[in-house]
Amino acid sequence: QKRFVSLEEELKVINHPLNIIPNLPLDIQSKIRRNDLNDVLAKFTYDYSANAPYRQHNVTQGALKMNGKVYKAGETADFIKALSDNNWREFVDGYTVVAGVPTWEFGGGLSGASTMIGIPSFLAGLQFVQFSPHRIFYNDLYPVEYIGLDTTIYRPRKNLRIKNNTNSPILYYVDNNVKEKKITVYVIGNAIYKNIKFIGPIDLGNRTYKWIRQMEKLDGTIVSDERVTHYDVIK
Repeated sequence: QKRFVSLEEELKVINHPLNIIPNLPLDIQSKIRRNDLNDVLAKFTYDYSANAPYRQHNVTQGALKMNGKVYKAGETADFIKALSDNNWREFVDGYTVVAGVPTWEFGGGLSGASTMIGIPSFLAGLQFVQFSPHRIFYNDLYPVEYIGLDTTIYRPRKNLRIKNNTNSPILYYVDNNVKEKKITVYVIGNAIYKNIKFIGPIDLGNRTYKWIRQMEKLDGTIVSDERVTHYDVIK
């Protein structure tokens, strides 16, 4: 028993965020230590090299608005609130889809940023308070293997709001590799599940997809939920 506990503790050290995430900035390291965060709950990497310049800018700058954000247990992350820091000055005009019609306006592509935050939050087992899928799924803009997990934002009706349903703070760390044009979003906290199994995307037909999360708590209890997404068009 003593040897098992020792091995378990050794694995915790090996898998600690400070040891497995490369090139962590000092301020992020400090927040991990200060909040006693011990687990990478999820991570997601997006290659934006094929995106138009305006979209590259808005996706990366939008996702980076969540970098270093800490949310206490029970607190809800509000993505539009995070984007409004500094009065939206970081963003540029670009294409967005309004009522199914491509429209050139301020902030086009920011839904890509919300998707970059939403996918790892889903993989981490966090609770979605508010989210909206796109009406049109573009295969060249969003990873097909995660179809059904994209999110869109559009003030004031559509927002991405995620509740920290763990027992301790969570931290978002966003690493933008400008050279490789890849952005990685990490959700860091303390796990309340010892295992999360994902079933999806399940093609239900008629452009509808389902995901199932089966989450095993530390006491062995299994909880599950579903997410069903319908698209008007898939391109």
